[in-house]
Amino acid sequence: MTDSMTFLPYGEQTVLIQVHKDSLQAACGQVASIMKAFEHHREDYITEIVPAFDSVMVKYDFRAISFDTLVEALTVNLSNLTDNEVAGKQYQLPICYDGVYAPDMEIVCQQTGLSVDEVIDQHLQTNFTVMMTGFMPGFAYLGELPETLAVARKTVPRVRVEAGSVGLAGRMTGIYSTDSPGGWQIIGKSINLLQFQLDQDIRLSTGDHISFHRVSATEFQNNPYS
Repeated sequence: MTDSMTFLPYGEQTVLIQVHKDSLQAACGQVASIMKAFEHHREDYITEIVPAFDSVMVKYDFRAISFDTLVEALTVNLSNLTDNEVAGKQYQLPICYDGVYAPDMEIVCQQTGLSVDEVIDQHLQTNFTVMMTGFMPGFAYLGELPETLAVARKTVPRVRVEAGSVGLAGRMTGIYSTDSPGGWQIIGKSINLLQFQLDQDIRLSTGDHISFHRVSATEFQNNPYS
């Protein structure tokens, strides 16, 4: 299935595997398949592998192998990939949409034309795919939102967004894993995802899935990761 990929030089010791698919969801599935292939077989001269939405960056020891020889090896090793979706792990996380935790709900309703209940229902009904991790430790880009729920980022980011805040940007949703500046539209509060991953000894990966279940403010405050 390497006809859907391009291998590009990205510095003197990096190959960028660019995935070409009709949708971001399909590209993410192909990236997950590539990462799974590397889990099964990875040569010593490959020093680092970094997945993104529609690409995989492969760093290598240029003293051990040339770019052309590496591309030949990657072409062979990845030739048996299929378009079948990789079965990632499924997680269900609590979320509270009460007003104090949803400072941008009114903005989201204005941009989408939806009511508060409709925004919440569409968010809850979506089983999100981890499309990429990054930006900050433990942060996962979750997609895709329905087109009816797509919103623009803030023109002026907040100086501080609390860990656990759930935001929307474009057709992505995400859970802030630490207190940080941020420009996503905040519609709710979930758990401290970074602490949850550390305590449970898990690491979200491309292709995993996250859904949300609604809890009251009281239930949320009683959660040890709130």
